[in-house]
Amino acid sequence: MNQATIDFAYLATAVCFILSLKLMNSPLTARKGNWTAMIGMAIALVSPLAGWLRCRQRSHLSTGASRTVRHRYPWFSSGGGSGSGW
Repeated sequence: MNQATIDFAYLATAVCFILSLKLMNSPLTARKGNWTAMIGMAIALVSPLAGWLRCRQRSHLSTGASRTVRHRYPWFSSGGGSGSGW
């Protein structure tokens, strides 16, 4: 995946979350809102992983890409830990 695709995925995630909040205002459309939020969350989880894999594939060409990815590990783990209640 190139950077433009990853950026578009982030945009799609934001649109899904905003649309899901609008859909959850009514009991009739709340299920659609939940599904839209789940799709947005799936995109939000896959996008950074795709970017990480992209950097990892290029890391054999330059060591700078792998260094920036290594510095993100603590942030990913602290965000995941705080979100899960650890």
